[in-house]
Amino acid sequence: MKEITISILIIISIFIGNFITQNYTNYATEHTSKQLSSLKEIMVSNEENIKKDLEDKVDKIHEEWDEKYEKLAYYIEHNELEKIESGLTLVRSYIETEEYTESIGKVDETIYLLRHLEDKNKFSLKNIF
Repeated sequence: MKEITISILIIISIFIGNFITQNYTNYATEHTSKQLSSLKEIMVSNEENIKKDLEDKVDKIHEEWDEKYEKLAYYIEHNELEKIESGLTLVRSYIETEEYTESIGKVDETIYLLRHLEDKNKFSLKNIF
């Protein structure tokens, strides 16, 4: 009887832990994706003198991602997170050099990587088997 109770408690704690981590992963990826989409909209707008606004926005996105990265690194492969980190760094460097066309492509790629990260860590039969 003790073994069954302990086994049930372990299974419940695994499900609760998965629920918490999955919710945080969804929040982090969705929030960062929305920020990147709004950054892209600014780049596509073709307004004059947007470099400073873009630099400020990408710096904010990068700072917030660094905070999320620390928490996500506890339970997600570092390789996946590093791809997103390098994408954000490239977006920043493209904006600094005013290469907005390349930056738009890298923003789209980074959003794709965020969505892939979210899908990869979902609790589903596809990911279990």
